Amino acid sequence: SIGVADDEYTLVGWYADEDCTELLSEEISFVPTKEDGEEWVDGTTFYAKFQCVKPIVITSASETWTYDGEEHVKEVYTVTYDGKTVTADKGTEGKQFTLPTGDKIVITSTGSVTDVADTKAKNNTFTYTLENDDMYSGVTTVFGNLTITPAPIVITVPSNSKEYGTGDPTFEDGELPDDLSDNFKNELKDIDTKA
Repeated sequence: SIGVADDEYTLVGWYADEDCTELLSEEISFVPTKEDGEEWVDGTTFYAKFQCVKPIVITSASETWTYDGEEHVKEVYTVTYDGKTVTADKGTEGKQFTLPTGDKIVITSTGSVTDVADTKAKNNTFTYTLENDDMYSGVTTVFGNLTITPAPIVITVPSNSKEYGTGDPTFEDGELPDDLSDNFKNELKDIDTKA
């Protein structure tokens, strides 16, 4: 027997069972053999297994936020099959893609950032499942970058003045911007400031 694959497939090997778990040969041309004294069984079937060799690439997006004390994720993904973009399935929030072969890829986010220290290259990680994954030669994953930048803080202290020779005036407490998150304000309570 000769295993002839289509252009987008390659022969994995010849197997003794339909589930392709008992490998007999990895050669394109397969000639069945038997041990001395064994008899051929009528209806014996051998199975050829093929894998798709067209490249599959899954890429997660990059994003930057200013620190606000909240956790941030970026669940935006691009899937290409043989260099061509695959459109996300409707109603899946861009997390499921159906390949031209009919098999589905489902992506689950595992990367997030909250603090500036969480910023690292390729930290927008994810996992995926691919239907009939043993029929494909492999999937390339490309992780994007999630970045938190320091938040600018402006503390305003009211002005005051004094006449020469008099005592120092009393200053009122500084005011924090109204748009700071409660989490951010709680962190600032631990900071001592001096004039």
